[in-house]
This record gives sequence, C-alpha cells and structure tokens, in this order.
Amino acid sequence: MKIKLIFATILTIISIGLSAQIIIEPADIMHPGDTFLIHYDTTPEINIDGSMLTDYYWDYTHLTDDSVNYACYAPSEPLEFSSEFPESNFYTYGPGAIYAGPGGGSPTSTSFGYMMFISNENGLFVDGYYSDYGYGYRATYNDPDEILLTTPNHYEDEVSSNSVWTVEINEIPTDQDTTYKGYIQKTLHTDAWGTLECPYGTYDVLRIHEYGVKIDSVFVDAMGVSVYSDEVKRDTVNKYLFWAKEIRHPLVTLYLDNDGNVDRADYLFAAQYAGILDKFNSQQIQLYPNPADNLIEIKNAEFPISILNTQGQVVLQQNENSKLNIQSLSPGIYIIIDANGATEKLIKIKK
Repeated sequence: MKIKLIFATILTIISIGLSAQIIIEPADIMHPGDTFLIHYDTTPEINIDGSMLTDYYWDYTHLTDDSVNYACYAPSEPLEFSSEFPESNFYTYGPGAIYAGPGGGSPTSTSFGYMMFISNENGLFVDGYYSDYGYGYRATYNDPDEILLTTPNHYEDEVSSNSVWTVEINEIPTDQDTTYKGYIQKTLHTDAWGTLECPYGTYDVLRIHEYGVKIDSVFVDAMGVSVYSDEVKRDTVNKYLFWAKEIRHPLVTLYLDNDGNVDRADYLFAAQYAGILDKFNSQQIQLYPNPADNLIEIKNAEFPISILNTQGQVVLQQNENSKLNIQSLSPGIYIIIDANGATEKLIKIKK
C-alpha cells in the first residue's frame, strides 16, 4: 500500500509539471485583425536569470506605465501592393520605431511604412517592408524571411535566423549605384517555462530568449565596380519574450542592454481579437482609411456613433455625417460603437 501511495504521488507531481509546460501553437499567435495596446516601463527593476529554468515564477506586477505603444495587425489582402507580398497575411503600419510586439528588422525606424508578416503552421515571420517615405514607395524583402517565432514551440527549442534586406538606389543607370543592406543574425532559444504574473493577469508561459546582432551597411558601385562600402550601424539584439496560450501576443517583452541589464519592459495592457469581435457583431463597421490621421469615411454603421478611448471614455460623437474629422484626437487606439452596438477599432496616427 505504501509503495502504491508513493507511486501515485509521483504520478500526480509529474502530471502537474507536464500541464504547466505549455506548447505555443499557430492558434496562439496573432491573427489578421488583432489589435494590442502595449504599455512599457522605461526603468524596470528586474534582475533577469538567464539560465535554463523550469516551473519558475515571475512576478512583474510592479511594472509602471511610462508610455504606450500599439500593434494593429491588419489583413494584407486589401492593400493595393499586396501582390508584391503574396505570402503575407497581415501587416502593421507606421514608423518602424513604434512597432510593438515581437518586432522585426526594417529598413527605417522613423519613416512610415508597412511591416509585412507571415503567419502559418510553422510560426511567425517578417516577409518584408513597404516604405511610404524615406526610401520612396518600394518593396523591400527579407531573404530569407526573418523568424520571430516557430510553432509548435516547446521548452528547449532553439532556432537560428539569418536574413538580409536590400534597398537599391539606382535611378540613373550611368551614375553610381547605392545599395543599403541590413543583416539580421540571431538565435531564438526557448529557455524557460513557468508561471508569469503581470498587469494583464496570471498565465502559464514559455520564455524565449532572442539574441544576436543587426548590422546596417552601405555599398556604392560604379559600372559594376565597388568603390565604397561601410558599416553604418550595429545593434545588439537581446530580449526575452513571454508567450502564453490563446493570448496571441507576448505578455511581457524585456529588452536588455549589452551588459545584460533590463532597460525596458513592454507588457500587454489590452487586446481586441478579430475572431471574438466578429462573433458578437451582427454587422461590421467599415472605416477608410484606417489607420488615419485626419478624415475617415464610415460605412455600414447605424448613426449616431461614439468613439471611445482605451479607458472607455467617449471622446467624439457623430450624429449622421459619414465623414468624420479625427484630427483633434491624440495618436492611439480607439473603438467606434454605433447605435446597434456594432464596434470597430480605429487607429489614429500622426504624420
């Protein structure tokens, strides 16, 4: 009897441990239409333990709200240049510097453009970037696609990602040609599992350590002969991402400096899921353009409508006109609600 009890106890302990070791599946990453509001702490008091950890507990409930970012993953298909990124199923729009979430390398951090993502049974990838400004209207591709997350993802998984994007400036064939290249060399190692408590809640998580280097270089050729090359910028990649089941976005992302100190912590504050939104809406409000900085046109809505901020406060109302001026709104995420209770998200940007 004693042996049976010991054996039963061991089985119980094992089963509890196995249940905590989650596996991140394709359904657990972002879907087209998802929007996430991210707060971040610029002075986090966190000492990271970079060793392999099992059944660990992280308490990040103390993170402060120093600023806000957002990540709106809009479907790629409606874009007029979507044929240039046939595998991409969603994108984020804005200056590269505001991208929240898993991120990815892009040719520019300040000019506006579209980060084109691929999500499939193998994981999450950056297909490329389509710039609005800075480099002009052009498509830039990652070769091969940059890996942001592989699925299914298990504890102790490890994968390397080596990709490069290239921008060629050669409008005058008889003149010198300039080529900008960005090399992204990194490793993603799922090095820990356990329980994370953060402002969004308490979840079983996998921790993924992403580390490596990003190098921007410039090359100048004349008549096919190299005349100049230089390394313009080199950045260290060193961050930890905490993924949970069904959340579809990292709960917390820790950014480390070259000495291994945590100098910024992003954490999920609010989420609007496309599938859940569609489930409750009998009709879908249509906004164009979205994101927008000035005027938007509203279709398929029953007036009057209200615009709410992420705190649930009404910031604008419209009685009947389908064109709405949102210039007075601060950049960020808003929710439009019509008289029937149908909702849609609005992204206000500033150019």
